[in-house]
Amino acid sequence: MDDPKVSIIIPTKNRSDTILETLKSIKKQTYKNYEIIIVDDASIDNSIESIKKFCKKEKFKVKIIKLKKSSGASKARNVGAKNANGKIIVFTDSDIVLFNNALEEGIKYYKNNPKISAFFGSFTKELRFKNFLSQYKHLYLCYLYSKQGKERCTLDTSLSFIDKKIFDKFKFNEEVKISEDAELAMRMLRENHVITQVQNIKMEHIKKYSIKSFIYSEFMRGKRFSRLLLKAILKDKVESGKNTFYLKPINVYLNVGIMPFFIIFLILFLIFNNLILLLTTSAIFLLLITLNLEFWNFLRKKNGKIFALKSIFTSFFDWFIMDLGITITFLNFLIFGNKILN
Repeated sequence: MDDPKVSIIIPTKNRSDTILETLKSIKKQTYKNYEIIIVDDASIDNSIESIKKFCKKEKFKVKIIKLKKSSGASKARNVGAKNANGKIIVFTDSDIVLFNNALEEGIKYYKNNPKISAFFGSFTKELRFKNFLSQYKHLYLCYLYSKQGKERCTLDTSLSFIDKKIFDKFKFNEEVKISEDAELAMRMLRENHVITQVQNIKMEHIKKYSIKSFIYSEFMRGKRFSRLLLKAILKDKVESGKNTFYLKPINVYLNVGIMPFFIIFLILFLIFNNLILLLTTSAIFLLLITLNLEFWNFLRKKNGKIFALKSIFTSFFDWFIMDLGITITFLNFLIFGNKILN
């Protein structure tokens, strides 16, 4: 098989601070048979000017498509793919830095695994931002992905590869604004397509978290998780008989289910100061600790004991914020029904 042409699609919106790093990492790729299509989702910063200036200076060819109005990442990716000439579509984001051999490793995997419909890369455990929340969030994602099985129920568009013929059949649902990549993957799984993650296709996510962005991220993660779970149980399982959303590792999802009981019994104990309530609250607390020892030990090995201890408190806060997102989704479901699953 000849070296197939790759179309790299990058949706962007107001990312002048990071997109040049993404382009620099693509320019350094060892695999050279590619085109780059940037779809600007109506940015109001100087992203386009910065890209054009960079390309002129570096003599780097990039196709830029500017949407007239902001329409979301799904629309931007679909527009990019429609204008692509490559055999393979590679989706990446404008805050991702690819390792120099990422495309080369992706093409190798594509050639050697013809039965795989789509696959995506892995985040490096190293992160340039040393503040606690950025390290915690990044390492959490690394841990989460490391505990999945070989086949996946999602597609991470941070850096994903998919045959153009397959993508043209499915495309992104432009009505879906949350977890559009996972929604695409679920539709593919319903038709027996196989999606995997490849550990040696490496990338870095250059995102720095503040308290505000961390809270927003975890709240939205709760909404995404509960929406996908409802869709898998109430829609996909009924219509196709297939599981399209796998709960792995199970302790990650048990946390958000147990956390409300911990909060309720803790509040009751503080109000009534009852021994039974104290014992119940303590038992739930110990259960949460036991379920997450492996994760916190993973953090200890990476960043030390102090970091792991701080992470225990952060994890409880994380689960609480996720539960808020889950609660909102279930309230919307009770009010609007299956409409929220479309």
